[in-house]
Amino acid sequence: MPTSPVGERSRNRRQFEAGFSLIELLAVVVILSIATMSVLSWRGSGSARVSIQAEAARVAVRLREARVMAIRNGRPTLVTVDTGTGRIDGPTGSVLIGRGGNTAITATTAASEQQSGQRVGIRFFPNGSSSGATLRFSRGRHGAEVRVNWLTGRVSLTGS
Repeated sequence: MPTSPVGERSRNRRQFEAGFSLIELLAVVVILSIATMSVLSWRGSGSARVSIQAEAARVAVRLREARVMAIRNGRPTLVTVDTGTGRIDGPTGSVLIGRGGNTAITATTAASEQQSGQRVGIRFFPNGSSSGATLRFSRGRHGAEVRVNWLTGRVSLTGS
């Protein structure tokens, strides 16, 4: 039985369209590579931001614990911050910030609570108030700030 030229053309076209060309496959691989690299680079900068905020949150928790202890025990409670070593000592224990030495800490406190060039104190009183402070944690372009209100003793956390 002779085949018609129309039937043969449609069979050839189906065979041609059945797979992907090498150029199409390479284009997909390149697009996936670019997307993967973008996600990985975004995740790397995000993890630094999350890490610094987590460290600041740990400090905020310790400061809140100290405030509660001062109110509960009816006597002042002191938290000391060593900006050089990143060590924060309070009545419930110590916290070490920036274990790799890559976190900068700056502290602004009342003059009466400055113990040395790198060591400062934050005092909480039985009525809930405090000596007040601002602790700034930074790593590269990322940072977080813990503020202690002197009047209310309230501890707040902000990130950037």
